[in-house]
Amino acid sequence: MQELFTSSAEGILVVDVSGVIVLANPRCEDLFGYPVSELIGKQLEVLVPDGAKQDHARFRKYFFEHPGVRPMAKGVLLYGLHRNGNKFPIAISLSYFHLQGHLYGVAHIADMRERRKAEDERDLLFNVFHQTLNEIYIIDAHSLKFEMVNESALKNMGYTLPEIQQLTPWDIKPAYIEAHFRQLVAPLLQGKKEKIVFNAELKRKNNSTYPVRVYLQMVKYEDTKVIVQIVSDISEQQKTIEALQSSEASLQKEKERIQQYLDIASSIFLVLSKDQTVSLLNQKGCEILEITEKDAVGKNWFTHFLPEDEREQVQQVFGDIMQGKLEAVEVYENSVVTGSGKQRLIEWHNTVLKDEKGIPTGTLSSGIDITEKRATEKATMHALIEGQEAERQRIAKELHDGLGQALTAIRLNLNTLEADFDKFNEQSKEGFERVKTIAASATQDVQTISRNLMPPVLQDYGLVKALETLCKTVNDAHNVKVHLQTHRIDPSLDISIATGLYRIAQELLNNMLKYAQAEEVQVQLLGHDKSIILMVEDDGVGFEVEKVKKGLGLKNIDARIKALGGTLLIDAQPGQGTLVTVEIPWNKSQML
Repeated sequence: MQELFTSSAEGILVVDVSGVIVLANPRCEDLFGYPVSELIGKQLEVLVPDGAKQDHARFRKYFFEHPGVRPMAKGVLLYGLHRNGNKFPIAISLSYFHLQGHLYGVAHIADMRERRKAEDERDLLFNVFHQTLNEIYIIDAHSLKFEMVNESALKNMGYTLPEIQQLTPWDIKPAYIEAHFRQLVAPLLQGKKEKIVFNAELKRKNNSTYPVRVYLQMVKYEDTKVIVQIVSDISEQQKTIEALQSSEASLQKEKERIQQYLDIASSIFLVLSKDQTVSLLNQKGCEILEITEKDAVGKNWFTHFLPEDEREQVQQVFGDIMQGKLEAVEVYENSVVTGSGKQRLIEWHNTVLKDEKGIPTGTLSSGIDITEKRATEKATMHALIEGQEAERQRIAKELHDGLGQALTAIRLNLNTLEADFDKFNEQSKEGFERVKTIAASATQDVQTISRNLMPPVLQDYGLVKALETLCKTVNDAHNVKVHLQTHRIDPSLDISIATGLYRIAQELLNNMLKYAQAEEVQVQLLGHDKSIILMVEDDGVGFEVEKVKKGLGLKNIDARIKALGGTLLIDAQPGQGTLVTVEIPWNKSQML
C-alpha cells in the first residue's frame, strides 16, 4: 500500500471530517507546490481557489454526511490552487474509509492541464468551421452530394443537415445543370487546378436567391475526392467595386486564419484515408516527423511512419475500425519513426470520418508528443523502485545482523541453562521450554522476512536460481505444485532487471496462493532475441480482469513492468484459470 501511495501518478489526499489534511503523497507537492510536511494539518480549502472555497466547504460537509465512492467529475471543470496563487484544471475522484472509529475522505487528484490544452485546440478548429460567417460545404467528388455543411450555410439556406445531404450543388444553383458543374470541377479532379473561383446565384429552400462568390478546392482522402466549397454572400458587394474587393480580402483572411490555426497548433493533426494513406498532416506533424506535407500525403502511414514492432497491431486496429468492427479508440499511444530514424511516442485522440451512409471513410487524429514525459515518468518510477530495493536490502541486513544475532545469542544462553534443567521445578521447566520455542520461532521468522526482503540467492547465483528457490519454498509450504521452466537466461543478467522479474514472479505467486485455489502452477522464463518473457499460469478459479485490475498487487506489478519498459497481458475468465504474460525488452547480445 505504501508503494502505491508514494508512486501514484495522481495526487492523493486523506482528510478528516473537519476538513484537515492528515496525509498527502509526494505527487501533491508537484501539483500544489507545498511540501508534504507543510500540507499535513492544513485545512483542505487552502488548495481551492478563493471564489470556490465556501461552496467547497459545503460540498465537503455533505460528502462526510453521505460518504460514498464518486468517480472523476464528467462535464464539470474543477480547479486547484497552487501555492504561488495560480489556479489549474484538475479532475477529482472521492472515496472514504473508517479507521479506529473515525471517518476519513480520500481524494485522488489528476492534473488536467495538458489534456485541457489539447481539447481547447480541437474545440477552436471545430468552432472555426461552424462559427465562421462564410458558408462552407463539403462535397463528395464522385456523387457530388453534400457530405457536411457548417451552421452558417444551414441558417442561410433554410435546410436541415439531412435535407441538404440529399442535394447536389446544381440543386441550389439555378444556372447550372449536372453536366455544367462536372465540367466546371473537372480541372480540380484532374489535378490541373488547385482552386476554382466564380460568381453564382444560390437558391434557398424558400426559392429566394442571393448572389455569392464561390471558392472550390479539392482535397483527396480515402478512395474519393472531396471538394471544399466556401461561399461568400456578395449581395452588398455587387453595389460597388470597393465592397467586392473588401469581401475577397475578408474571405482570404478567413482562409489564412484557418490555415494558421492548423500550422501553429501545438498538436499534430492527421487525416488517414481508408486505404491507410495520409490525406492531411499539419505543420506540427511535419516538424515531429521531419518531413514536408507534400512528401507525407499519399504515403501509407503504417509502412512509412510506424516502427516495425508496433505496425501490425496498430494496423489491425485501424482495419477493424474501417470495417465497422470497432469504434474509434478515443485515446491511443504508439511510436512514430521520424525522417532521421528516431522514434517519438505520440498520444492520439481519434475520430472516425463517415460518409452519408455511416460507413467509415477514414480517421481524423490529433496527437501530442509525450516522448520526454514518458521518459521522465519511467526514470522516476525506476528511481523509486531502486530506492525501495535499497531499503529492502538495508532492512534485511539490519534484521540479520541486529535482531537475528540477538535472537541467536538468546538461544545460545538458553542452551547453557539447559545443563541445569533437572534442577528446575515443573513451572520453571514449562516456562523454559516456552521461551526456547518462542526464540526458535522468532529466529525463523526473522530469517524468512530477511530472505523475502532481499533473497541472498538472487544476488549470489542470479535470477534462475532465485526462482528455483522461490518455487521450491512454495511447494514445501503449500498444497500446490509449482513447475518452473527457463530457457536462454543469462546468469549475469542485469541486477535491476533480475530483481524486477523476481519481484513480479513473487507477487504473482503470492496472489495465486491467496485467491486462485489452484492445484498446479506453470512458471516459464524465456529469453528471446529482443526480450525476456515471464509467464505464470494456474488452473485456479480465475477472475474478471476488469473488476480486479486496479488492485494493489496488480498495480505494484504494473509499476515494476513500466519501470523496465515492458508490457503486461492478463488472460483470465471465471472458472478457467489465469495466464499472466510479462515481456521486458532485452538486448540479444546480453543473452546466452
